[in-house]
Amino acid sequence: MHNPCAVIPVYNHETAITTVVDALLAQGLPCILVDDASEPSCARVLDALAERDGVFLVRLTANQGKGGAVMTGLRTAMPCRSMPTASTICTTSRASSANPAPIPRR
Repeated sequence: MHNPCAVIPVYNHETAITTVVDALLAQGLPCILVDDASEPSCARVLDALAERDGVFLVRLTANQGKGGAVMTGLRTAMPCRSMPTASTICTTSRASSANPAPIPRR
């Protein structure tokens, strides 16, 4: 079964992340947001996004950099406790990529 999801590392991108999540959810992709120890203003935006169906939030207490955040997201997605195991995972290049292109489907 094809079951894609998006892993999005986030570090203080509170102005762009909602647009990114909206675009991915519109494509039917559940999103795993990995908060890489962002400032409180960004954390509040992520908390609000995590209230949505299909959005899961993992919060890191110390900044691990993009690589660490992506790895945390991958570990969460395979399998995610809150959703079926992902068969395909995409990541954004960074949360400020405010307009992700459509994700190809097989």
